[in-house]
Amino acid sequence: MTTISTEGRRVITGENSAGRSEFVADALTASRLDMPGYVTLLDLWRMESFPAELAADDSAVGAPILNPPPGGLVARLVGIPPATDPTAADDAAAVFERMGGAEAHLSDSSQQHAGMHRTPTVDLIYVVSGEVYAVLEEGEKLLKAGDLLVQRGTTHAWTNRTDQTAYLFAVLISAQHGTPLGLNGDSDV
Repeated sequence: MTTISTEGRRVITGENSAGRSEFVADALTASRLDMPGYVTLLDLWRMESFPAELAADDSAVGAPILNPPPGGLVARLVGIPPATDPTAADDAAAVFERMGGAEAHLSDSSQQHAGMHRTPTVDLIYVVSGEVYAVLEEGEKLLKAGDLLVQRGTTHAWTNRTDQTAYLFAVLISAQHGTPLGLNGDSDV
């Protein structure tokens, strides 16, 4: 079994005054949000905009927030513990509020999962260890270590039906909601 470090060590490169590559930082990120029983977020890097400024210090500052900066991105480690009742809406709204994403949470009681939410982002979600279900309005998929989900601004939730925390590496890229697109770019999905 692979052990996942949840310390958040970031080794950052740059150039010195002679233009030669060097390590400019090697430290733990302080950008962490623990919500026992729900999720752990560890922001490793944020970019304020594209194209990236190579010398900018876009390191994560402050507590993690659900969405990246408008026009930017966030790279994070996500820990999803074994699920409690996925239909219990008791604390879901408070969890999203604490993540700075209250507007993303869908509190509609018709949702099959209390954690259903939608963000204006394209998310590249790589399962590092464990397994987790990606739950959509029309179905769900089991994702295991080594799988990648490209989450394109759709309503979704996560549930872990095992007894071990699943770890995901996520890159969330700011995007705009537009016409729904299918895999081939067709609007008829």
